[in-house]
Amino acid sequence: MRISMLLNGHWQANGVCRVAESWARILTIGGHEVTIVCEEGDEAPDIPGARMVTHPVASTSNRFRRWKERQAQLVRTVMALDAQRPFDVHLSHDWLPTTAVRRALPNARLAQSIHSPMVDENQLNNWRYAPSLRHRALYPATLAMAWRLEAQALRAVDRVHTLSEYTWRRMGLRHARLCDATPRDRIPGSFDHRRFVLAPDREQVRRDLGLPVNAKILWTVRRLVPRNGVDRIAECAQRVRDRDEEILFVIGGTGPEKHRIQTEIDRLDVGHMVRLLGFVSERTLPAWYQAADAFLLPTRALECFGLPVIEAMACGCTPLIVPDGGPPELVRDPRLVAAENSGAAFSDLVQAVIEAGIPARREAFADEARDRYSETAVAPAVLEFVEQLNRVRR
Repeated sequence: MRISMLLNGHWQANGVCRVAESWARILTIGGHEVTIVCEEGDEAPDIPGARMVTHPVASTSNRFRRWKERQAQLVRTVMALDAQRPFDVHLSHDWLPTTAVRRALPNARLAQSIHSPMVDENQLNNWRYAPSLRHRALYPATLAMAWRLEAQALRAVDRVHTLSEYTWRRMGLRHARLCDATPRDRIPGSFDHRRFVLAPDREQVRRDLGLPVNAKILWTVRRLVPRNGVDRIAECAQRVRDRDEEILFVIGGTGPEKHRIQTEIDRLDVGHMVRLLGFVSERTLPAWYQAADAFLLPTRALECFGLPVIEAMACGCTPLIVPDGGPPELVRDPRLVAAENSGAAFSDLVQAVIEAGIPARREAFADEARDRYSETAVAPAVLEFVEQLNRVRR
């Protein structure tokens, strides 16, 4: 089967591209021909058998015109490829490519992976955590556009994929009739089971990373933005500052909140316990999970799945999460879930787990992750999804 995989923008190290990469790897191993279509950029995935075709970067700085130009470029690229040899199915990983490709190719077999509801994303980015008054001034317009695009995409697709039940429930709050009429599969995110594994010698991994061998290490890797709640980790450190043991909180990632998080660390006088790493490369990412005792997910809002949770589990790292969004579908032990989504409740959870002793269940977590979320585990569902899409008659 010849499959196009459509992205809105360039390839980058984020959750959307991680899922797309995983699906592309599964599909190529399954004997399908995969072409990833996206904007030109500095990064590219290493997927044997898959092809990446890029289109020029949009030339305007105006956000709305950039979206429009980007979709026009993507459609031209897809149509040129389709004219050479038609695709059997198209898999879109964003809202704008879905609607644009349907208009250009009305008879195409088209599905979308809904990673996060567009209306909810817009509410967070342009209102609740808006970076400027201008974003808030434009919020009514962007809200109307997001609502309309969600509805148009649901009408355009032949099938939908979500990573969690939570995401589909959020969609159903606004588009109940359209959701009821749209065939949908829940296929969880997956991890590369060749990279995210238990370390045979965790002490050596810690030495290689410059970490204390005997400390309790709690770590997270997130984009440093308000919605991800990484600033809550400073309060977690303060709660256990006076314990008679070495405890280290490690934060990986970059973003606009870095200065504010450092200020909070300094204010609470926990600089000796909290380490800001900055950017963490894909190459070293598994080692950080392997070195840690626990992985922290203190997200404030809209964690629709939680890929880091399953990567942590695969490496034997205990996940500690908030009770909202998709992560509670992944973590079965209620003792590892905060009582509510607040900074105080998350700090209570971290403090309680440290005082009780972080569960030494490395092998059990790794086995569960491999059995439920490895690419081998989800491959049958992914392959069946595209087979069902290919059977659609248009």
